[in-house]
Amino acid sequence: MNRREQKRLVVLNQVEKGKMIGREAAEVLGLSLRHVRTILAVYRKEGTAALAHGNRGRKPHNALDESGRKQILDLGQRTYAGYNNQHFTELLAGAICAFLIPPPFVLGILAIIFVVMGKGEFE
Repeated sequence: MNRREQKRLVVLNQVEKGKMIGREAAEVLGLSLRHVRTILAVYRKEGTAALAHGNRGRKPHNALDESGRKQILDLGQRTYAGYNNQHFTELLAGAICAFLIPPPFVLGILAIIFVVMGKGEFE
């Protein structure tokens, strides 16, 4: 559980015990009273698992598959070795992405490049 979920758990437990009312819980959590009631109802039904975001652990729908990621890494390490991040990204976006991956994924690819290069995988 992250801090936000832990805080929600503490506050919801106080509401359950009658030590806090819904309006106070909403104020403490920075939520509307309606949303607190919704979270409380789901918490009562499902327990602490209900406090975690529903998409946790899922792969994003626009994530690049492993083969596309490997192609980009290969280009960065071989074809465009020695280029800085900015130049490599511009060349990749302008000349190669149209052939490797459909256009909607170009922004995702650029994000991956910066993350991967930031981790030093091209060195």
